[in-house]
Amino acid sequence: MIGIAAVATLIAVLNPGQFARSVAGFRVWSVPGILALSMLYYLLQGLRWQPLLRAVGVRLPLSRTLLLNLAGQATGLLPLGELTRAVLVSEASGAEFGTVVATITSSSRPRSRAPSSTAPQPEASSPPSSGRCWCSSSSPSARSSGR
Repeated sequence: MIGIAAVATLIAVLNPGQFARSVAGFRVWSVPGILALSMLYYLLQGLRWQPLLRAVGVRLPLSRTLLLNLAGQATGLLPLGELTRAVLVSEASGAEFGTVVATITSSSRPRSRAPSSTAPQPEASSPPSSGRCWCSSSSPSARSSGR
């Protein structure tokens, strides 16, 4: 009911004539392709989620993970709707809710390149060679040159 009201409000706020022309020009034959691509996306999202769940000790069959991922999408557009997936998995597996939430946060944010494991990592307790805190400068080049 809320979804219908939201769509009606959008149509009223937008140009109703333009909306009608756009709907009239919609190619119905593209619906199966759109649905197939959507299902592929959710399948890949579930496949990506499985190793994250395993890393925190949640052992569910892949088919169950895929099903719970798909079921959790029903509330994905609501505020905190992504947490539905965490609730479903924590209830199905008995895992801590917070642990499962961490896998959702990790799977939904863009990945950044991890630092090389062979590169020396600075220790928090030892200051850089310049004797100043590394965080006192705003630019990486200024930090490395000691300015």
